[in-house]
Amino acid sequence: MRRMITAAAVALTIHTLAFFFWPGYRAVVFDAGGLFTHGNDIADLPRFALFGYIFISIVAVVVGILLERLDHLLWREDQQKPQT
Repeated sequence: MRRMITAAAVALTIHTLAFFFWPGYRAVVFDAGGLFTHGNDIADLPRFALFGYIFISIVAVVVGILLERLDHLLWREDQQKPQT
């Protein structure tokens, strides 16, 4: 359980840092927010950012947890098998 929380925290940290420091990633977040927002004037920019940020955050957490589970299934199983 601790590894899943750590994987989710790392994914959210990378997501947050990429949002603040990488303009291309910020554009992707705004485009994702545009899927859920119907307005298109300047007052809707925070809404674009919020919905896009939340959507991409959920995707990042799910991918982080799935990669952690995949690592657990593939990598850790080999270490637990008894050697004969």
